[in-house]
Amino acid sequence: MAPVMRFLTRPGVGRRGLTQLCLMLGLCASIACEEPVSSVRFELYAAGRDNAPQPLLTGLKGDVIEMVIVRASDPRETDVPVDFNIADGKGRLPVLPFADDYWFYVRGFVTGDSDNVPQFYGAATNISINGDDEQVVSVQIGESNCVGLNLGSAFNRDVNGSDDMKTGRLGATATRLPDGRVLFAGGASVNMDGTIGTVLDTMEVYDPKRGQFIGLPQRLLTPRAHHSATLLDDGTVLLFGGIAAMENGTPRVTATASIVNLDSLVPVQSITPPLPASEGRYQHRAVKLDDGRGSVLITGGSSANGNPLATTWRYFPADFSNGPRFLQQGDLWTPRAQHSANRIQHDPEYAMIAGGIGAAGVLSASEVFTIRPAQGSCVDPNQTPTAEVGCFQKLGANLGLGAARFGHEAVEIDDGGQVAYIGGFTNADRTEFAQQIELVDRDLNRASAGTLNTGRGEFSANLLADGSVILLGGRRGNAALTTSEILRPQRDSTKATARFDASELSADCDLSEPRYGHNAVTLEGGTVLVGAGLTASGALTLVSRRGEIYFPDVRDIGLVYPRP
Repeated sequence: MAPVMRFLTRPGVGRRGLTQLCLMLGLCASIACEEPVSSVRFELYAAGRDNAPQPLLTGLKGDVIEMVIVRASDPRETDVPVDFNIADGKGRLPVLPFADDYWFYVRGFVTGDSDNVPQFYGAATNISINGDDEQVVSVQIGESNCVGLNLGSAFNRDVNGSDDMKTGRLGATATRLPDGRVLFAGGASVNMDGTIGTVLDTMEVYDPKRGQFIGLPQRLLTPRAHHSATLLDDGTVLLFGGIAAMENGTPRVTATASIVNLDSLVPVQSITPPLPASEGRYQHRAVKLDDGRGSVLITGGSSANGNPLATTWRYFPADFSNGPRFLQQGDLWTPRAQHSANRIQHDPEYAMIAGGIGAAGVLSASEVFTIRPAQGSCVDPNQTPTAEVGCFQKLGANLGLGAARFGHEAVEIDDGGQVAYIGGFTNADRTEFAQQIELVDRDLNRASAGTLNTGRGEFSANLLADGSVILLGGRRGNAALTTSEILRPQRDSTKATARFDASELSADCDLSEPRYGHNAVTLEGGTVLVGAGLTASGALTLVSRRGEIYFPDVRDIGLVYPRP
């Protein structure tokens, strides 16, 4: 049955008429209002599957469509009556007052389903209603708990944009900007054997309002791959390190750093003075700390000759007394690369470093970054940690990871109160895998928390609004994966996550191509954008340009929309 627009009555979300809508959101209809108003059209279109575009909704499950509109400044869930034409996938909303913070959500249901299980989902966020004559809000939707091929809007397209990435990239970074776009920076092309070819200095953004990737004319000051990118408190992005070029098969690494600010007349600026050239690195980790100063901790990584590094640095943005600067911190107890670095709620310990590859192989050892002024905790016994120059405390075997791993993912959950360590490789040739999920809480206690169905490394792991974690792709040895799985949290009496139940996505909801080393970013509306990385075609390893979207199973829209 083709979907039809009607009201869905659920507990706590009853059918509302236009009069009540006017009262809740200040809309102008038959009731006199003083706010300027605008009539807005919307475009619903479905993500593609199996390389076949599916621009209309007739291929989706469900015969009831629900649209919910909220204002970020006053987010109350509201059903809106919509004149909706299934034949061409377009419709018209009631008049809306001018505002800059509308969020639109669309879900599909099956008539008679007493459990109200969402069959499909989509969202358009941070939409401005400003009175333009031909405003169209585009909402890309897809089957719940499923991956679809990204498709651009028919109405809001940029002539220079594309459904897939403009450039295939390995080792790029992907950062969600404050305006909702995603910045892809740098990366590299690959040779036919999968080794790095040309390192890139280009950037592009994914614009969720258009559903397109758009190349940027600005270039990085230094080409970079396997670098780090960190969103700073002021909305700019700090890029550090990485491979700058390949010279006779050997990486030339950089110790330079740049700030990307796409709202500036000078969008890419170098940070001077740079670090010493000997501090160049790639496959390191950077994490912004909750230290009240917005500093960024940079740890470990690989040197040009592939040796793991122990040195660490901290970037401080400009404050009242100093300009932006790097300060060297205490060394790691264990040199490492391809590890994880996450914030922890254990003041004055700010971050936990775990796993990775060291000089002797794959690591389980963990350590925490501290500014606690206690002698004896640092690698240098003469160092006393301070607020500006901290060091690392080595955790005992019962507090480190239970399984040695690299190429794993570490996800901060429950508002940062816990970190989940997922997957990864347990040997250097990537043929053995850590399937056990481990949780470390704010008191640095470790517990086993479930088992993956498919062991994997170099996959992506993204936290969803309901506390679930979606794992996409990855690799086992040299084999890239399409299989993906969802980790659903099971909570204890304190509402903290106690374990995860893992289940694989259905085969027709997996990634459309096998890929690993890719980027995945959770968008504002709760969907997950996937791009870049490597894929396989027969005996060839190729860099991917394909853009894909994971559409979550959203049972409670109130978990997704922003609070004032």
